[in-house]
Amino acid sequence: MRHSSRGRNSSIRSRLRYSIWATVGGTLAFVALLVLGFQAFSYSRSLLERLDVVAGIVARNATAAIEFADARQAAKLLSSLQADPDIESGALFTSDGELFVSHQSEGARRASPAPTPPWVSEKLPLLVSVGQAVHRLQIDGVDYLSPVVLHNETIGCLYIRASLTRLHQQLLLNTLLIVTVLLLAGGVASLFSERLQHRVVAPILRLAESMRRVSEQQDFSIRASSGDGESPEEVARLTEGFNSMLAQIEERDHRLAERGDELARSNRELATVAQRANEAQAMAEQASRAKSIFLANMSHEIRTPMNGIIGMTEVLLDTPLNERQRDFAQTVMHSGQALLSVINDILDFSKIEAGKLELDPVDFCLRESMEEAVGLFAERAHAKGLNLACAIGPELPLWVTGDAGRLRQIVTNLLSNAIKFTARGEVWVDVGLVEQGETDIVLRTTVSDTGTGIEPAKQKSIFDEFSQADSSTARRYGGTGLGLAIVRQLSALLGGEVGVVSAPGKGSSFWFTVRLQLAPGHPAGEHEGDGNGLRGQRVLVVAESSRGRDVLFRYLHGWGMHCEMASEAGEALAVLRRAADADRPFAIALLDAEPAGLDGVALARRVRADDRLCGLRLVILSAMTRAALAGATTAAVADDYLHKPIRKAQLFASLRRVVGLLAADQPGGAGENDDEPGPLLGVKVLLVEDNAVNQAVACATLDWLGCRTRVADGGLEAIAALCAETFDIVLMDCQMPGIDGYEATRRIRRLESEAQRDGQARQRIPIIALTANAMQGDRDECLAAGMDDYMSKPFRRDVLRAMLERWVRPAAAKPPGQGGAPAAANEPVGAHGVDEEILQTLRSIGKADFFARVIGIFLDSTPRKLAELEAAVQAKDAGQVAALAHQLKSSSATLGVMRLSHAAKVLEADARNGRSDDFARHATTMLTAFAAAQPYLRQLTGPAAAESNSPA
Repeated sequence: MRHSSRGRNSSIRSRLRYSIWATVGGTLAFVALLVLGFQAFSYSRSLLERLDVVAGIVARNATAAIEFADARQAAKLLSSLQADPDIESGALFTSDGELFVSHQSEGARRASPAPTPPWVSEKLPLLVSVGQAVHRLQIDGVDYLSPVVLHNETIGCLYIRASLTRLHQQLLLNTLLIVTVLLLAGGVASLFSERLQHRVVAPILRLAESMRRVSEQQDFSIRASSGDGESPEEVARLTEGFNSMLAQIEERDHRLAERGDELARSNRELATVAQRANEAQAMAEQASRAKSIFLANMSHEIRTPMNGIIGMTEVLLDTPLNERQRDFAQTVMHSGQALLSVINDILDFSKIEAGKLELDPVDFCLRESMEEAVGLFAERAHAKGLNLACAIGPELPLWVTGDAGRLRQIVTNLLSNAIKFTARGEVWVDVGLVEQGETDIVLRTTVSDTGTGIEPAKQKSIFDEFSQADSSTARRYGGTGLGLAIVRQLSALLGGEVGVVSAPGKGSSFWFTVRLQLAPGHPAGEHEGDGNGLRGQRVLVVAESSRGRDVLFRYLHGWGMHCEMASEAGEALAVLRRAADADRPFAIALLDAEPAGLDGVALARRVRADDRLCGLRLVILSAMTRAALAGATTAAVADDYLHKPIRKAQLFASLRRVVGLLAADQPGGAGENDDEPGPLLGVKVLLVEDNAVNQAVACATLDWLGCRTRVADGGLEAIAALCAETFDIVLMDCQMPGIDGYEATRRIRRLESEAQRDGQARQRIPIIALTANAMQGDRDECLAAGMDDYMSKPFRRDVLRAMLERWVRPAAAKPPGQGGAPAAANEPVGAHGVDEEILQTLRSIGKADFFARVIGIFLDSTPRKLAELEAAVQAKDAGQVAALAHQLKSSSATLGVMRLSHAAKVLEADARNGRSDDFARHATTMLTAFAAAQPYLRQLTGPAAAESNSPA
């Protein structure tokens, strides 16, 4: 490494001198080696040739001496070898290897007599047998062995030893001569090197010096000297190129200086422009904030009166009205909802356009979410006489992760358009799987209708902002033209796309795809299994819509049921009667309330009038509300009722209920009726609202739902009310004078925290935000303040119901009048065993016929349930006893029949704990309690109600 570094750092003079010496010395050394090698080779070859001649002559002449053992004659022959100065010694051997005679030169004898070489002993047998001469060349001499042949028989051998001394002397002399020549050549080369260095190296050194000066001084005006023509042409070119480079660099620096001045001027201009841009940005941000404030204020100012219009109209529609008044009220309701839809579209589009719409991914059940979204349009579809169906592919996963709210918004936007533009026929939704990976799926949803259709030329722009099929659409159907644009943008945010297939007069099919993540680990409902007791049951489906029949068939077939179809009532009656006559009766019939030829209610009456079909269980399917069908289904003695579009879980529960596998009030069935306020009876609500109109709307809606409401006009009054009383839930307006809803909530949460630190048993009360604002961040602000949920005004009755059920329904299911506490263990006072306070709550609900209708249903259904309970007690079926006791406990507590409810509660506990000894005693107590309450309840409903509700 040291030598290599020194070589890299040495001067060009040293390198040039070293190169010349290396070249000359290397060449002469190579030539010397060749000459010396050739000389040695030639001398050795000549020596061997002389030895061969001499040995041949002596061997031929020695045959007689060896043959006759004449040693004196043999010695004389060997002495003749002295004629050759290179031969040191010689010897004759007999064929058996014995030395016959030997001879040495005088010089060799003076040195020392040589013994017989071992090599001779080794080669002699071979020589005798082969008869050919052999030799050995060594550094100091040559050994030569030749046979002595007589009459083709080897009788001995001749050994000669020759010296290489003369060769060594010649090689030494030649080496000295070569060294002398090498030194002379080196001297000549050195002289040539010095002259060459003067002509080549000096200009290079001058060029290097110029480079050093330029580098140190950064003066590009310096030029290297060419040496007045003494430099070689190549060095002159190098110098010229270096000077040219310096000239270019000097010119470049001059231009860079000019460019620097220009850049300085540009920077000053850019600074001015940047300042103006910052000012413009500040103005734009101010304008954006002003726009956001304007939209928030607009939302608040419009939604507040809209809350009064829609809420009061909804309450008005629940009062007795004549036909004309109801038409007026419905027109107001539809107009208000249309205006609210326009406001929501504008706000959503504004959020998307500003890039402030954020997704909220959560785990949700895909089937339930889609069925709920479709179910929202059941009444609208029914009002226009349209069939509405939803088909969800069985290959879809049950639970996924995504923004369920935005997915429902896409579906509802498309469904709203489909129903709006369809005058007759049907609207259906197909949900299927496009692809499935290890962690995600691509979902495709198609909303199809039999409406007006879209011209092909308009289909390309139908998803653009403010675009509609034609200019008359907005005048005829209303709308802003933003709905489909929002669908396209939401679908893109969810990782999908949208499209449409349509033909004028034949309807349209709008489709969209979204990408959702799989959400494993969630349990599947019973309705996703293999039937759980329904397998093998025979069922007849009577429905006009082929798509509705297909959906039902898919569900029923998946549960292992034997299913047949009928499209009209006459066909259904014929199929039922043939099956009964063949002793293969159907167990269940699903009847559409409006099939062709005969409505479902009338068909149910015909079935009940036929003795052959007395064992058939009837389930009526209708898009009408239960309130509208309550009287008809009771008269027709239908076993259950389902609201269209049919949900899989509700259908499963209904079928299991009518065949006796499920109690009537268990989740998923008709016991969970959207039109009845019973489950929310007695819920104590604190309404914090400063607007009188909003107070009236909310109170009327809460009263209709069976809640007990107290109103607080502001935040301080709300805090005082919570300190004085216990409430189940708080509905908190956000914008109020004085202490607004946010600050009031924070103070309430602090009071709860302080009470817990002091050891007081004070539970966290749910607080729901009520606000007319619907901009981005409103929900986050509410949650940050300590509120539990968010509801935008105006809100519909079903939205408020769902919110209350989500937060207080477990407590609300308990008897009202107890503040959400369980029913008292002590029996109530009074011979009839009925709690008057609960009955008074039922009377205050607000609907004219509600009180009588609820009691009538209870009086009609309870005897049948008690009879089923007696049968289960006799069979000691603990599971069925517990289910029926639970059902009777809940229904009787809702109506205040507390003696019956208490007995059912005790029986349910015994059944669940396996204590069957007292089944009969508790059942007798329940029969006695119902018998005591029945006359009193009939008296409360009036003669007409008593007559209509008398047992069959």
